[in-house]
Amino acid sequence: MVYVMAIDVICSGCFKRFQVSDEFAGRSGPCPGCKTIIAIPAPEDQLVIEEPEHKPSSPGAHTKIDGIARRVGFFKRFEVITLCSLFASAAFVAVLTRTLQGDPVGVLTYTTGILFGLGLVLLSLASSLLGYGVLKDSEVEAFDRRTTIIRSAITAAIYCLIAVVFVTATLLLDHHDDSRTLILAIVGIACFAIASFAPMVLYEMELLQGGLHVAVMICMTSLYCLLANNFHQWLLAP
Repeated sequence: MVYVMAIDVICSGCFKRFQVSDEFAGRSGPCPGCKTIIAIPAPEDQLVIEEPEHKPSSPGAHTKIDGIARRVGFFKRFEVITLCSLFASAAFVAVLTRTLQGDPVGVLTYTTGILFGLGLVLLSLASSLLGYGVLKDSEVEAFDRRTTIIRSAITAAIYCLIAVVFVTATLLLDHHDDSRTLILAIVGIACFAIASFAPMVLYEMELLQGGLHVAVMICMTSLYCLLANNFHQWLLAP
């Protein structure tokens, strides 16, 4: 005997999960919770399960079949608005920092230093969220909003801590030492490799995805420093 499971639906607005009868397959209707219009999957998208043979030792036994929830993506309306707001705020802080810089250009004062750091915090969180949304495995269900924000904040904090280690290394090395560039390259590669484990643990990513996630953060930080006119200070060039 063949059974067709009831259709599992996840609302794209409030993420509420519920089941509807297969007679509504292919139609659209409002979510019972938030009234968002939801498209019900077509019959060919449904999972068909054949009832297993009953073992002789347990006649009449029934097999329990758990419902399978559909996978949901990351980029919903709330997430897109949040990302745009964070990047816009970071860009505004970068431009404000650039405007308030004194002479010589690019030298941070107490005020511009605080602003520059605030912008980096906003950018780190936004880049971490963006990297997760882009690089997450499409076959794995996305974390809920609260969990995603918490994990992104922790990841961004780890990135900032590792960046502090790299900056400290650059300050401790003599700028006139011929081996400075080589040492910084080794330290930078080590920091990059260590940072790659953060998204692996917190976002359940593969090693390659973790490395790409760090690369997204580095690219965004470089653009931020260029916009704030502090790129040379970020690299701590001699």
